[in-house]
Amino acid sequence: MQKRYYSRTSSRIPSVCIQLAGILIMLLTSLSSIAGDQCEAFDCDCGSLPKDSWKQVCKERELKIKESCGKKVNTEALFCSAHGPAANRLPLDLKLSNVEVVSVKQLDKLNERVAALYWSVHQDLYGIEASFKNQGGENLADAVSVVERNIENLFKVQQQISVSWSAYEKENEAAAAWDDFSSDTLDMADDLLKAGKRLWSDSFANSEEGDLKARAAAFDIIRISGLSYEQSAYSFGQASEHDNAARAWKRAAEVAEFLITMKGSGLEVSDDVSRLRYQRAARLYRASYHWIKDEKDGEAENSLEKAQKLMDGTGDEGLG
Repeated sequence: MQKRYYSRTSSRIPSVCIQLAGILIMLLTSLSSIAGDQCEAFDCDCGSLPKDSWKQVCKERELKIKESCGKKVNTEALFCSAHGPAANRLPLDLKLSNVEVVSVKQLDKLNERVAALYWSVHQDLYGIEASFKNQGGENLADAVSVVERNIENLFKVQQQISVSWSAYEKENEAAAAWDDFSSDTLDMADDLLKAGKRLWSDSFANSEEGDLKARAAAFDIIRISGLSYEQSAYSFGQASEHDNAARAWKRAAEVAEFLITMKGSGLEVSDDVSRLRYQRAARLYRASYHWIKDEKDGEAENSLEKAQKLMDGTGDEGLG
């Protein structure tokens, strides 16, 4: 009876419904195709790796990401393992921007802006520490957000400077600009890390639980130091200073490790521990890449082994 019922009613479906059903099928097919294209767009840049064994690990991971994506599995926690510098599936904080080429005359103004932004970051750090001493952690979150925006803008302006020099075929000037930025940003990252650790320690001065807002601000400042180490490491790499790049990536990995420890103290912040673990691994993988480029095989293999253990969920040891 059920079959006859559906058979009888189906003959009465208006043609417009049939047309709508066809459109819906076409739309779903189109969306499926787009999703497939997005899955295929995941790239771990395996071809850039210097060793065949690394390439194999990289390709296996990339294939797993694409297969999981195709099966509609949540891919938010699926990242490249060993990877080349052009990989696009990484838990890094580094953001590369599409920037416009400016005239040579404008480059002086951009360099002045870089200097002004460095100055602003340092002044803001002093202001955050003074504010905590006078008012506690109540008004720190907005000030920390300003620091992060300035650091992001700083890197964007630096990209514009170097890209512009390269566009005018002034590669020596482009490399020199990256070199200056990498060293200055490394110093800034060190200052951020020290300031964050001081604030974290001072936040416990009056109670075992600590000033929760100050603790959250300290966490964010230390997280931002990790971003600055990434920017410095990337810039050293652009200047072909591979040993310095590797060391800066390793420092960034140490920051991620410290953030995991901070999270373990019961701090309520949005950063997920598993993402921080993957981030630490990604930074160590990138350190390995630069050490192998600098022909330091021992350091490269050591960093690679630690990164792989973190990816496998078996490595929580210190970085040494």
